[in-house]
Amino acid sequence: MYKWVLILLLLFCLKIHGQDKSFIFSNLTEEDGLSYNVVNCFLKDSRGILWVGTYNGFSRYDGSNFYNYKIRKGSNSLTSEVIHSLCEDRNGNIWGGTDNGVFCYFLKEDRFVNYEIRSLNKASNITEIICDTRGDIWAMGAWSLFKFSRKENTFYESVKLAEAGNEPNYFRMVKNGFLEDPSGSGFWM
Repeated sequence: MYKWVLILLLLFCLKIHGQDKSFIFSNLTEEDGLSYNVVNCFLKDSRGILWVGTYNGFSRYDGSNFYNYKIRKGSNSLTSEVIHSLCEDRNGNIWGGTDNGVFCYFLKEDRFVNYEIRSLNKASNITEIICDTRGDIWAMGAWSLFKFSRKENTFYESVKLAEAGNEPNYFRMVKNGFLEDPSGSGFWM
């Protein structure tokens, strides 16, 4: 009986908090150095660096400063500043899906390689890119799934969801419509 009285006394006398009220929310914007205020995607890489894909390039954030990547003169540049998706491969390179295909950013060399991808004889808007657990790179366009061939240094069409001239709007892949199964044995679309 003494235990029950003690438990009831504790329940009525102690304040029970479900969540700490000291949670502070702050945001970072273009004024802080972010490349654009509309964010499409995030990636925290293996080094703990935060990468942010926007409609105006992408940003690397080290916890203090932003470093922005946009279209520059010359061949060592992005071909599109609309970044839909980001992933990191096993070598620490950052891959991105854009309105004009895919880029790979070699951080150690500060170098870009761009890959133009065509589906249904059109330039592909790549809305999803995945570096899977086996080390393969996959890119999802509106009508096709592409796999990167390291041997040929190009993307090839792995799965076609529509045929040229027959582009059904009801069977089209959209942003956030592609992810690897947690088991590593396939994908969800």
